[in-house]
Amino acid sequence: MLVPFDGEATWPGMALYRLVQQAGAARVRRAVLLGASIDTAEALALGLVDELADDHAAAARLTSSTSAPAGKELAIRRQLLFDATTTSFEQALGAHLAAADRALRGAAVKEAS
Repeated sequence: MLVPFDGEATWPGMALYRLVQQAGAARVRRAVLLGASIDTAEALALGLVDELADDHAAAARLTSSTSAPAGKELAIRRQLLFDATTTSFEQALGAHLAAADRALRGAAVKEAS
């Protein structure tokens, strides 16, 4: 993995932000400031990837073995995950309560059906 780097014209965009949020500034400093690559073993150690595999079957096994939420529910959980690193507990509480209310209402609708 390489952060875009040519010294002048290329800007890493949100990749820089996301890398720092996920792995920490100290851990990705060389990639961001010097253009050093992050190899697969290092990406795994940094938590940037969950698993390394030689084929697509590993991804299929992972997705079929879980009952992960999809669509809007996945988007809400993802946003809560990203917000957790930048918002205080008090600021996050409202969004988490709204997500919990949504989940409870969805479960009630399924039970009524």
